[in-house]
Amino acid sequence: MIPAERQKLLLNLINQKDVVSITQLAESLNVSHMTIRRDIQKLEEMGKVVSISGGVKMQEHLSFEPTHQDKSLLFHTQKEQIGKFAAQQIPTNTTIYLDAGTTTLEIAYRLIERDDLLVVTNDFSIAHFLMTNGQCELIHIGGSVNKLNHSSVGELAGQFLRQLSIDIAFVSTSSWTLKGLTTPDENKLPVKKPCLMPAIKES
Repeated sequence: MIPAERQKLLLNLINQKDVVSITQLAESLNVSHMTIRRDIQKLEEMGKVVSISGGVKMQEHLSFEPTHQDKSLLFHTQKEQIGKFAAQQIPTNTTIYLDAGTTTLEIAYRLIERDDLLVVTNDFSIAHFLMTNGQCELIHIGGSVNKLNHSSVGELAGQFLRQLSIDIAFVSTSSWTLKGLTTPDENKLPVKKPCLMPAIKES
């Protein structure tokens, strides 16, 4: 099968669901993961699909964003693994930023014994968990409330964040393209941009 035919089949498969994993696509077309990734890269360059954590989705599906609950059900095992690995990379006596998201929440779950950290977040679920179970210092940045994603967003939140010095920022994203991170919610931009700028290390 030539690449153009395979990519057409890929589009049909992806269009049938909101999210399709790389493994599902490889098994459906009986090709390697590497072949699928090359095809997806080509489709991304054409603006037809967008890569997400562990899979791919159609470009137009980014016009809305899943709820916090919906996101928590997607790729849960992978998020646990990412959370465990990321938490292990955090040195002592560090100020970290945990952006709102279900993957960053997995990082928070693994910080309950850390009493040497200052954790800054815009995520109400993360703040509640660490406030109830953790030993670290905690700052919630405030701002306008995004009820669907349990987070604070907007310019007020961004202004507060710009006043802080962050050592490591764990920044979430709905998806990414070859041009960088993307989000369907413009109100998140004032928060994401400043948390990247002061970070010594971005992840």
